[in-house]
Amino acid sequence: MAGADSKYIFTLEPNIFYNYLMTITYGQLKGKIFGPNNILKDTFNIEIERQGKINQKANFYISKMYDELLLKLDEDILSKLPKDNASINGNFCETIELSKPKTIIDKSYKKPIQA
Repeated sequence: MAGADSKYIFTLEPNIFYNYLMTITYGQLKGKIFGPNNILKDTFNIEIERQGKINQKANFYISKMYDELLLKLDEDILSKLPKDNASINGNFCETIELSKPKTIIDKSYKKPIQA
C-alpha cells in the first residue's frame, strides 16, 4: 500500500490450472521480495498440486488452493526472513504499479455460463 511503512515489499503472481483429464489442480505462486532502498532481496516459486474433481464448486477449490499457496509462502519464505529494524516507504509500490502496462479489457467478451 502506497504511503505505508513495512520491512519488505512483495510482488505475487499466482497461477492456478486445472487439468480436467487428469483431475489435478496445479497451483503456483511466483514472487519477489524487496528490502530497504528498493533492493531485490530474493525471488521464490512455490508449487502445489491436488488430485480431485472440482465440478460446480470451482470458486471454492480455487480459493482453497490460493489459501494453501499463501500458507506455504508463510511456512517456507516469510518465517525465514531476517527480523531487522529496517523499514521501507510504501511509495515504492506506486513504482511497481506504474511500471506494468495497463490491460485492455475486451468490451465484446461474454462471460461463459457456469452450470
